[in-house]
Amino acid sequence: MESLPVFLYLLAILHGVEALDHIVQWGEGTVVSSEKLSLACATYTLPVSESSVSWIRLRPGKGLEWVGVIWNNGNTNYSPNLQSRVSISRDAGKNQVFLQLNTVTAEDTGMYYCTQSTGWFKLTLSYWGQGILVTVSSESQSSPSLFPLISCESSDQSQ
Repeated sequence: MESLPVFLYLLAILHGVEALDHIVQWGEGTVVSSEKLSLACATYTLPVSESSVSWIRLRPGKGLEWVGVIWNNGNTNYSPNLQSRVSISRDAGKNQVFLQLNTVTAEDTGMYYCTQSTGWFKLTLSYWGQGILVTVSSESQSSPSLFPLISCESSDQSQ
């Protein structure tokens, strides 16, 4: 099963990767450690019910890593390394696919790509989204506190 990701990347290279405007991605850029990462993408070339959609990530200092796939029939397969924490779902009516990664750590920091596969073999990764840089931080990013402003002007208006 570990040879599947390598096979996917070779197919992507051999088939050729087309323009990025076929898939649009969105989601959180910063996630607090131990919380949940949620990303989404919309496909504009083929309906998700007629193609497979995979999530791929590129972590600092590592190669491309296959996260998982949702097939045209709605079935899913996940990387064995992430299987206990990952979920991929879809809304076929809106051609949207969703990635959820639970209990994130600093090791989950990286670029996340949504890819759509077309053609007779549904693993050719024909279209790639623009990618989303995900950073896992150790603490929550809270907004700064605002304090009431007090005028420092003199109340003497005799000038």
